[in-house]
Amino acid sequence: MSRRPKRPTHYDQLSAAAWEVVAARDTLPSVDASLTSYTGDPSLAPSFLQQLEILRNTVQEWPTSDFWLQGYVLWANDPKSKRKNHRQFSNFVGGLQNGVFEFMEAHDYLQIQSTEIDTKWVNALVDWLKTADRKLKKRAISSLGEGPRAYNTARRQYLYFKALIDALRGNARCSHLLSPKLKLPRIPFPDAEEHGKRTKRLSDELWLKIYDAAVEEVTETITTCYESWNILEGDFIAPDENRAGSGRFRNNFPAVLWGLKNRHPDIIPTIREMQAEWPGDLTNAIKEHISIYRASLCFQPTARSLFPFVLLLYIYSQANTGSLRTLRINDIAEIEGFGGQRVAWYLSKPRGSDYTRSFPIDREDILSPNAIVEFIIHWTRRIRRLAGDYREFTFIFVNNWGNVFPFSASSMPGKKTEACGHWLSAAKDFCRVHSLPHFVIKELRLTGLHVIRERSGDDLLAHKVASGTSTEAVIKDHYEGEDAKLIRSQQLGEAMANQSRWITSNGRIHQRGNNLSEDLLAATPGWNCLDCFNSPRPGQKPGRLCDAFGECPACPHSVLDTDSPYCFARAVQLRNEITDAFDYMEYERWAKVFSPVAKRLDEYWLNLFSDECIEAARLLNVNDLGRLT
Repeated sequence: MSRRPKRPTHYDQLSAAAWEVVAARDTLPSVDASLTSYTGDPSLAPSFLQQLEILRNTVQEWPTSDFWLQGYVLWANDPKSKRKNHRQFSNFVGGLQNGVFEFMEAHDYLQIQSTEIDTKWVNALVDWLKTADRKLKKRAISSLGEGPRAYNTARRQYLYFKALIDALRGNARCSHLLSPKLKLPRIPFPDAEEHGKRTKRLSDELWLKIYDAAVEEVTETITTCYESWNILEGDFIAPDENRAGSGRFRNNFPAVLWGLKNRHPDIIPTIREMQAEWPGDLTNAIKEHISIYRASLCFQPTARSLFPFVLLLYIYSQANTGSLRTLRINDIAEIEGFGGQRVAWYLSKPRGSDYTRSFPIDREDILSPNAIVEFIIHWTRRIRRLAGDYREFTFIFVNNWGNVFPFSASSMPGKKTEACGHWLSAAKDFCRVHSLPHFVIKELRLTGLHVIRERSGDDLLAHKVASGTSTEAVIKDHYEGEDAKLIRSQQLGEAMANQSRWITSNGRIHQRGNNLSEDLLAATPGWNCLDCFNSPRPGQKPGRLCDAFGECPACPHSVLDTDSPYCFARAVQLRNEITDAFDYMEYERWAKVFSPVAKRLDEYWLNLFSDECIEAARLLNVNDLGRLT
């Protein structure tokens, strides 16, 4: 019996050209024109090769073909980039096609040598990107119109070209492709920040309205679904045989649920499909007396019914728009942390670092993050086996044509955001139903991060953890963005108002040494004020910071934290000072101003504190209140 010949290794199969490249230790084995392999994440290789073929078909007749192809391969294989998204390759090639390639075509540069791409050539490219009209596609004319491209679009197209140049410069074997006279401009687009559309923060009132609306819909859907599931887990309920036609199902919703369950084990079709393929009493009853939306709600979500769940999770997590929508079931896990069980979401950020969101597990609250996700997974169990490539996505639904989609599939090869239109339609209807103005998720995220900034004392580390970012641009925006300017202006205004009041009150009202949790604009330490620039106290002027020192307990704008030992200590301190003031203050002023304050303290404020709070206050050492005037 002859021995089976030994199978040649991968190294044995390398060509002479390949051996030459591999032997050069200072380079990647993908810089040679004949070697265009991808050394990154294997799941991204199909997208890399697809875009490589598109690029090759575009430039294969040009003398600069090696320049573009090897630049693309080196850019794609950059180990520092940590590429994780399929769309990065199509965006890169598309950016070259719509930018520098259009420039070359417009100036008859298609037959130039790569060494002719010098500083003067690049400067001309930058000027052209800023001023030249777009090369309009037939389908895009009506939506884009005529005129130059957007400033930041031009900037982005230039950056793709620059990234290719940088990739070639980083490899010694490609130096012959670059002109020795090539020097890229330092800041070719200096006004990018001015041309960008900055995300605005939502008002606190609107943010709360959005939250309340989401909670209302989520609670209603969960309650309805559990009621229906309980019906379907019980005994079979038949239609009323004492009636005829669709009347057998009228006022008999459980029978409708059982009829749909038995007739459609997977996806509940549209009412139009039911009328065409399953005409009869059940279909007529749904159309005439119920609605297909209500009847199918417990079996499968639609984009509209799923929308408030995802919206509420955005409010909880301040996650990036795409990161949460593309969350997969296997990216959810239970972990130990902070002294208990937590649910963790491992969120993917295509153009940045992945990050994690974790929340304490609460089995009692149906609106807790873990309960919402568990409900959604159970809710979508019937349609998940028909979801195909989307079965691992957490947030899937059935669209109007009976197909299963996620809200976003942009992280998958060859997939764009097919369901993005479903999200926009659901958001539009959500705003219409609740009389809300249009908003987008990044505005909601920015508002949540602003709250974290306020609660953390503008702590950069807290902001970084909450936002899941570490990029230089975002850190710079933390200090120089519109939100940062607003916070600094508020802090400066607060400090100036306090300084002015310190002067006008002859030093009686000051905030040095006061508790950081109290309202520094209130006239009396320990108290908070609802409107300190519009005080109703006698002698105060509208628009001016109130300086009615010691009068807060009798003011309708006053607020006191009755769970705070510090506030109790300050309230008792003020009461004692009012008693002492009887000896050093004119009686008429004491009786008119501070006697009502003492009465309000005795009869109302001091009675609100618990025994535990009072005991804790005995251990505190607070600074002197000062004399009343």
